[in-house]
Amino acid sequence: MTKQNHEQKPRENLEQNTRKLRISRRTFLGTGIAAATTTLIILYRSLARLTTSKFPPPPPYRYTNFREPIEFTGKELRVAEHQLTLPGNDGSEGVPISVRLYNNSIPGPTLRRYPGEKIEFKFINNLPPNNQSGGNTCQELQHDNKPACFNTTNVHFHGFHVSPKTDSGVSADDVFVKVEPDGGEHQYRVDIPEFHAPGTHWYHGHHHGSTAIQTARGMAGAIIIPEDDKNKLGVTDDNDKIWLMQEIQDVSDGVGFYRADRNNIKTQFLINGEYQPTLTIDNAHTLQRWRFINATGTDRGLMTLKLYKCMDEGDIGFECENSELQDMYLIAVDGVSFYGHRPQKVGNSNYQPYQDGWELSPGNRADFLVSLPKGDYKLVKDRYETMNVRASNINRQVLAYIKVKGESDARGKIPDMIEGELPDYLQPISDREIKNSGEGSLNVPRKVSFSRASGGGLRHYYINGEPYDPESQDYILELNTAEQWVLSNPSESPHPFHIHVNHFQIKGDLIDPDKEDMPSNWRWWDTLAVNKKNVTIRHRFSDYDGKFVLHCHILIHEDQGMMRNVRIIRK
Repeated sequence: MTKQNHEQKPRENLEQNTRKLRISRRTFLGTGIAAATTTLIILYRSLARLTTSKFPPPPPYRYTNFREPIEFTGKELRVAEHQLTLPGNDGSEGVPISVRLYNNSIPGPTLRRYPGEKIEFKFINNLPPNNQSGGNTCQELQHDNKPACFNTTNVHFHGFHVSPKTDSGVSADDVFVKVEPDGGEHQYRVDIPEFHAPGTHWYHGHHHGSTAIQTARGMAGAIIIPEDDKNKLGVTDDNDKIWLMQEIQDVSDGVGFYRADRNNIKTQFLINGEYQPTLTIDNAHTLQRWRFINATGTDRGLMTLKLYKCMDEGDIGFECENSELQDMYLIAVDGVSFYGHRPQKVGNSNYQPYQDGWELSPGNRADFLVSLPKGDYKLVKDRYETMNVRASNINRQVLAYIKVKGESDARGKIPDMIEGELPDYLQPISDREIKNSGEGSLNVPRKVSFSRASGGGLRHYYINGEPYDPESQDYILELNTAEQWVLSNPSESPHPFHIHVNHFQIKGDLIDPDKEDMPSNWRWWDTLAVNKKNVTIRHRFSDYDGKFVLHCHILIHEDQGMMRNVRIIRK
């Protein structure tokens, strides 16, 4: 693929050298930045506002336009603290909280690259110094799986099939790197292979012990590898929308953020940094692609996405109580498209009757096509249906509103087939390819079992009955082999299994339920919520050797020990 083949029009909100922050509903400018800035022009067009007394409280309800995240165009990615005001649980103004933002933007700037290109930047950690008490070092606390050193960080490229190594001080997807606060710097260069599949991915901090608290404070951004022009399914660039979901929280109590009793608090979820924005579509039946990214890290991030149409004319806003479930058409999961299959209905006339929405766990992505008639709609984060924990309904929330005008009819049609072809590393894994003996074979699959124990206000989280040991060699695998694993979870609540570098297929998880149960019809994932029922998966460990991790993507669990090291070795 050549650059000439995938040139596109410049996107509307490219990152500039000046700092911008777009003004948003229910939030207002923070005194810390207002002291250094005198006009709105030098603030990011982000969704949440920093606080200042210059702006009066907003009215009870008014539209906030849906906005795409800014695009990364520079050579530096910086992280620093800012103040942000979130809406209260009753829709009123909330209390300013401290957040961490990449390049002053919430969410961070989108990294958009094609196969064969590279992501390259100097990462600068402008967070304040760590303030550890008790005389313990970060390394000691990390080894004991105690959340700590919240301002030490790095960058993980979630969903990428790239090298996990650092070479001569320059890192790709190496989550063992430590970039210290107060001005620490590190160089990143991720070479995206020519054969990398297009898809929706994201990036976030991944320093063990501080991963969850950094994600909860805003450190996340989208990564998009676009489709080639011939495989865009009729969707124009301006109708290809990113929906990055974040649960921004007040984590000023530090370690207290990790306490199990915080699971039942109510929090607000943002879309591209906005609280309940409104996406306006001018013409009915405009074909759009919606790329959902679940950039969360707590149990509350377990959700079921549902789209409803408001049945009473003009009934949009906090009401829309008389509503009807609508279809969305699933075309990709975790950045892997269903090439060669038809788009799958999710909603009112779902092909898969057990599900009237699409379940997303923290870390998951899902791409949908929609072609909506005139009317008002709401996108809802509903309870995670298979979640069997108390207060699982507490975080039902409207995420966004959609207003479809009827100025004309775009006549956008959901395609009958998703055109394209997956690269070799995502080809179906047959029985014949699986190891024929030893751990990882069909008869002796490797085990990953999640468990936990309580004590001292915090919980202890284990994989295979043991806490994480940074020095261990837990899974040693051979390059260019394929294995079968079994994931299990005896507890009452789901644990999302995530592995870096390589996706996996779920045995029997059919893309199209009307087709045969065989590997060519099994979905690929990189993050899967494991419930009480065992799940059989297949990996192919191709192209890249090196050390990386697998873990629970409820990141408060990962920081407290629910992680394992993986090493792929050359034969």
